[in-house]
Amino acid sequence: MTLIGEFAEYRELASGELTTIPIAHPLFESAQARLLGRAGRPLAAGPQELLDWILTRMPMFAQRAAARGKSQRVRR
Repeated sequence: MTLIGEFAEYRELASGELTTIPIAHPLFESAQARLLGRAGRPLAAGPQELLDWILTRMPMFAQRAAARGKSQRVRR
């Protein structure tokens, strides 16, 4: 057993190899992560690379970005 976010084992969950057990506790129900940048400014090379990596290698985020019609690259 381990306490990690569902996204950490996305492929194993999708294949049925692992399952999740929800924990009814406010600490776990409100977990969020965000990538912040200044409006109107392009991301520097490092943060842009991180964003590209997340969108190409973490399918659950790529699907959400595509569903919203957002490009996977922030304009420079």
